[in-house]
Amino acid sequence: MTRISTCGVFVSEIWLRVYLLIGFITLLGLAALGATSTDAMIRRMGKNWNRLHRLAYPLAALGVLHFFMQSKADVTEATLMAGFLVTLLLYRSAHARDFKLTSVWALIGIAILAALGTALIEYAWFALATKIPPARVLFANLSFSYSLRPMWWVLGVALAPALWIGIKSMTKRESGKLNPASAK
Repeated sequence: MTRISTCGVFVSEIWLRVYLLIGFITLLGLAALGATSTDAMIRRMGKNWNRLHRLAYPLAALGVLHFFMQSKADVTEATLMAGFLVTLLLYRSAHARDFKLTSVWALIGIAILAALGTALIEYAWFALATKIPPARVLFANLSFSYSLRPMWWVLGVALAPALWIGIKSMTKRESGKLNPASAK
């Protein structure tokens, strides 16, 4: 095969398989973000750099969609990655709205919303892309008979910062009570 025909096969494969097309577009977008992340490019692009780098969010969503589409029957990992993306986007959104990310209650709220979002994404995938009744998947999230569903993993991971801040604040209070010199 010549290089031209090999290149043609490559391009036609990407064009014919939608999940490859989505993955390739995502790859090109992330490469552009990587190429423009040097200090010199940031200075050269000015305010346009921020505009371009806001594409990181839709590119991440496209990456997760690609992951779902290339997964065969088991979308556990794809759902888990989608849940982690939801968690990060919720942190970003909370920070942009001036929520205190040092507040245990704000972090618990983010964790619960991320877990529910993960369950909803899994439900939506099975409702739209498979013939499996999505209600069965939703109820499987509440059953611990087989394994932990991605929703619970996301909840656990997202609760870790709240737990850390809670323990940290409790140890600070306790150390202040034990050390009379710190009361001065």
